[in-house]
Amino acid sequence: MHREKDRFHHGLLAVSIAVTNGDFAQTNTCGSSVPARGRCTISVTFTPSILGGEVGSLTVTDAASNSPQTIVLSGTGERQVIVNPTSYRFTPQKVGTTSTSRSVMVGNNLSTALTINSITFAGPNASDFAESDDCDGSLAAMSRCSISISFTPTATGSRAAALLVSYSANNSPQTVTLTGTGK
Repeated sequence: MHREKDRFHHGLLAVSIAVTNGDFAQTNTCGSSVPARGRCTISVTFTPSILGGEVGSLTVTDAASNSPQTIVLSGTGERQVIVNPTSYRFTPQKVGTTSTSRSVMVGNNLSTALTINSITFAGPNASDFAESDDCDGSLAAMSRCSISISFTPTATGSRAAALLVSYSANNSPQTVTLTGTGK
């Protein structure tokens, strides 16, 4: 028994490091063992593959009496780019007149600039909607821009279109459903 204690204090301590949940990863300076009274660093990264909260763990297994040591890991996945709101219903508008503009926010949650490829309308009544924006073709890291949308019905009855926002992130394009009534 005395020899085990001496080997622990004066020799190398074998170490095994593992994480659960593949969205967490670790790198370390520990190697396969750590010298007695030595130190090493374990770095953990989180790359979410889903939206919302995730939980994992980091487990260090060694010859110490309190082995294994486990640390709970948590993180929240969020969209790289947010377009909000995702739908808008304009109040009834007289044919040929233009409504008050409504804003749609585009938010870049990335740590790098975002290229705005296009902001267009599609759908059966796309020409009844117009936009102006301050996005200027790109959006700086962790910033926001806005798109102002107006509705000018060309006929009476229900009118519908979609605003398509296309950009250089992986959840592109995003769509804002637009409806209104011409009266």
